[in-house]
Amino acid sequence: MPPTLLDCDFFSAGGDIHLENVPDAPVDYIISCDPRIKANLLIDAGVVIVFEKNAGLQFIEDENYKIEMRGTSNNPIILTGTEKNKGHWRGLLMTSDNPSNIMRHVTVEYAGQIRPGGWNYKGAVIGS
Repeated sequence: MPPTLLDCDFFSAGGDIHLENVPDAPVDYIISCDPRIKANLLIDAGVVIVFEKNAGLQFIEDENYKIEMRGTSNNPIILTGTEKNKGHWRGLLMTSDNPSNIMRHVTVEYAGQIRPGGWNYKGAVIGS
């Protein structure tokens, strides 16, 4: 089964976002942009998300939406790039201080671009 493409329209549709593991799919989703997430986000164990160049996820809204990435040691969540080069995709930018946030057994690889907009943040996972 081919992966599902998640573009910026998907993330702006409103409502909570639940990304489920697709059995027998080597890649579940491809993200092609760098949206601001304005909803609670739940990613199931075993989900593999591949990010295109300059793509990423931003959790920087004032509402402190909940971020739940619940991988397991046997079924981790993988966030990776379409190319296996350091800095290929932007990574995760998070300012949410929701006490229910969790990232368990999550691998973030090949991310770390300098983010545009004058902040000069650089890293695979940036929290402030």
